[in-house]
Amino acid sequence: MRLIEVGNRYNAEGDKGKAKQFFTDAYRLYTIFWSLKTKLVSAHALHGAAQNAVEKGWSLETLVEKLADCCDEK
Repeated sequence: MRLIEVGNRYNAEGDKGKAKQFFTDAYRLYTIFWSLKTKLVSAHALHGAAQNAVEKGWSLETLVEKLADCCDEK
């Protein structure tokens, strides 16, 4: 939550680059949390998952987006 607050502060000050980095970090932390919570990955496998994501073309962010989309009522 603090990362988003800091990103909002930088955004309000006009520093879009720093704001985007904080928002990206906040989202990445959010996806790691939900990946661990839903047991998509284990804490021991998290480091290896990052390297496999690059090789296989998927990421933790993509997995969490797909989980969220399953409940989308379009």
